[in-house]
Amino acid sequence: MNIISMLHWKIEDIFLRSFMDEDFRVAVGFEKISTSMRDLPSWFLWVNDRKGAYELEIIQGRTISQRTKKGKGAHCWGRTVLRDFPHPDEEVFNKFSIFEQVLRLGDAFDHTGTPKYAELEKLHPSHFFIGSIEFFFASSDKVW
Repeated sequence: MNIISMLHWKIEDIFLRSFMDEDFRVAVGFEKISTSMRDLPSWFLWVNDRKGAYELEIIQGRTISQRTKKGKGAHCWGRTVLRDFPHPDEEVFNKFSIFEQVLRLGDAFDHTGTPKYAELEKLHPSHFFIGSIEFFFASSDKVW
């Protein structure tokens, strides 16, 4: 299994466990999740009190070997990008560039507030970018 696939399954496991725990889901505000159809693994996320959607995409990963008291352990590191596709009615919409606003108002997006499949790969990686998240996974499956 390559490192991107490993990261994909580990992050997806986090989401599955999170969505199965109703108390956690409500506390965090998760409403729904959907797999995105990009070349690299990614997910669309909707949260309560928002009309727009987020996207989390794995963009980089590598295996890290680390010595422990018990010997070597396989660890992996991954970087994801977080994108926000705000609904035009949301206040944050006006903080995006004019180009992003025009894209969001156009026919590249569907009724869910996410890019249509045919348009997804046409979006520049910097469009709608709001941050990145790094994950570290130990061989014991713990998330750091």
